[in-house]
Amino acid sequence: MDDTTRKILERPFAPEQLKQRQGASGKTYTYLEIQLYIDRLNEAFHGIWSWEVIRRDIIDDQLIVEGRLSAGGIMKTGIGGASVTRRRDGGSPISLADDVKKGEADALKRACRLLGVGRELYAGDDDEVVVPQVPTRSAPVVVAPAPPQRTAAPPERSRLTSKQLNAIWAIARNQGYSDAEFQSYCVENFGVQPSYLSRAFASQIIETLGNRTNGHAERRPGEEG
Repeated sequence: MDDTTRKILERPFAPEQLKQRQGASGKTYTYLEIQLYIDRLNEAFHGIWSWEVIRRDIIDDQLIVEGRLSAGGIMKTGIGGASVTRRRDGGSPISLADDVKKGEADALKRACRLLGVGRELYAGDDDEVVVPQVPTRSAPVVVAPAPPQRTAAPPERSRLTSKQLNAIWAIARNQGYSDAEFQSYCVENFGVQPSYLSRAFASQIIETLGNRTNGHAERRPGEEG
């Protein structure tokens, strides 16, 4: 895979494209619509790619789907799933076709993940931690603000809210950060991508960078002193 294709595949999605849903045990999950994955594949491979479902199984109330993604001479396999929606009495499925679509979409997303598409969403997954390495620079090009004063990680484990996520991206861009630079800033100082910050760390960033935004003597990244 050439560098241009890889950069297209691994390019982070815009914050406004991220969506959230409630999952089991009250957890909040961040996700992307399947069409965004398809659009990214079309952009990277000029529409020349294929997706083949090679297995569908129903185990109890779980639909398991396995598929094969072929693109640019590379083949990746993704396994996804969906719950079978049944009538309240536990009888026949309500719409198995819709459940199959969800399972296939999940499997395709998992295969795309192996190519680097949407990798920032999986930074907190138990089965694979994907955190981009912060490049080492001999002569810094960007003058980043000093990191916030950090003590021990806060005990609160809940993820930041959508409102906080939008706020920190807006503040970062107002400071002159590119998306990649701000992601590196969060990874370097907090160990995770912006979407996976805790509420406490998000509040810390809003306070720290927000104060710099309102100041008159602060420099934006890249500006000469």
